[in-house]
Amino acid sequence: MLRKLWSICLDEIIGFYLLHRFFYYKKRSLIISDAGKETPGLLSGELLSFFSPVPGPASLEYQPDLEPASQAIFPAAEVKDFQFPSPVQTGFPGNDLVKGRHWKSTVSQPAANSDSRFTVVAIDGIVQLGVRSFNRLAKRLTPYGIDVIMLDSPFNYRRTPPGYRPGQLIAGGNLDH
Repeated sequence: MLRKLWSICLDEIIGFYLLHRFFYYKKRSLIISDAGKETPGLLSGELLSFFSPVPGPASLEYQPDLEPASQAIFPAAEVKDFQFPSPVQTGFPGNDLVKGRHWKSTVSQPAANSDSRFTVVAIDGIVQLGVRSFNRLAKRLTPYGIDVIMLDSPFNYRRTPPGYRPGQLIAGGNLDH
């Protein structure tokens, strides 16, 4: 029992230390937005106002090279990076451009369903440092004709503003609990 209690306490202390070092990297203060004034509460029950305005379709601009470089040739997929302007402006120009990667399956579709494809949209957690897990997912799904699309979360991976760590600005001091 004492061993388990010690393990839990040690885990909490190390976790607190790591999060503190992570969020206060280079002693920058947390950025607190006024989003609470502009959006209804999560538990308001007014879904129409909470999910408004409904975003329109994005016009993807495919890029000539993969950045950062990664495995571009898969046995059953064509890999391309894309980007499009975010409908939400954050004040960080690098974050205002949504970036992603598309593993498009090259497996031929049955003639009856040639207009439709299955697609998995994958989004990483709070700190994304690469595409290795998405490469593994694409290797498993694209041979079955399933496309994989990875989106970089705001303030994460390739959308991280200069001088910050990936994910440092995702969670701040103004999160409702």
